[in-house]
Amino acid sequence: MSNGLSIDDCDFSMRAPLGFIILSHTQLEPLKRLTRALNRAYNDPPIAIHHDFSQSRIDIGRLPGDIRFVNPSLITRWGDISLVHATLAALRELYDHYDPEWFTILSTADYPTMPARQVISELQKNEFDAYLDYVPVERFPANVEIIRLGRPQPEWQRNAYDRYVAKTIKLPSAISWPARNRPQIVIRSSFLLAPFVPYSRIWKCYAGDFWFTANRTVAKILLSDIAPVKKTLRHLRKRFAADETFHHTVLANHTALRICTDNKRYTKWLLRARNPKVLEITDLPDILHSKCHFARKFSGDSNSTVLDELDRLLDHQ
Repeated sequence: MSNGLSIDDCDFSMRAPLGFIILSHTQLEPLKRLTRALNRAYNDPPIAIHHDFSQSRIDIGRLPGDIRFVNPSLITRWGDISLVHATLAALRELYDHYDPEWFTILSTADYPTMPARQVISELQKNEFDAYLDYVPVERFPANVEIIRLGRPQPEWQRNAYDRYVAKTIKLPSAISWPARNRPQIVIRSSFLLAPFVPYSRIWKCYAGDFWFTANRTVAKILLSDIAPVKKTLRHLRKRFAADETFHHTVLANHTALRICTDNKRYTKWLLRARNPKVLEITDLPDILHSKCHFARKFSGDSNSTVLDELDRLLDHQ
């Protein structure tokens, strides 16, 4: 039986058309299932993994294919700048050793949902450099009536402004308050913030969903050592969810880049939920109808019915 996802007979150059970065911190089985699916679909593509061994010890010898690991790995935490550094380390590993035309960033909660031939054809035929969900982070956003990552967009943008741009100052108190309850002021004025932030009229703050796909040009920009990139990294080192703004800010400020704001990821957000819904077999029709390249978030259960069905459907396309 032929595998409908195989790209053996496509006319590609010797350089791999698409490589993968995987961020992992859980047990081996979800990572093994994802890498097997990618190897089957993309004919053993370049894969670079950052696995946080401090959270879960795994036997990397049980993983299939030619996979490179970031070594030593970083200690990562959810919503922390360490996720940005882990991503950049894996990106460097991928391009130092493989140099693919394109790369995409996945977690072990992601899974392919479109045949590889179609994915690569779309990347190569379109004129975009990146598929990245982003919007400007503004103190006074326009009243756009859509839901973004589980929140109405204006509310989401205002929260992002406080998270990434505004400065909170804890005030001294004569009473011994717990740290989280100490009196504080929040500076939101762009004039007063100017000495404390890297943002300006020519280097604006952007944010959005973390997961994205981009080409080699974008990889070089993200790995560059230019001053705005370094300043943005320093500024975000103690900001929550830095992974949802760093790449967006660096790339959206490069106006020569052609960026599609559809990141080709299917997710299902319930209103005001902190995380996307875990996808089940009942979500499969919407997943396939979306024409997205990947979907998230899936359960880490190795016996997942929806992943079994995705394998069956894609293997026969």
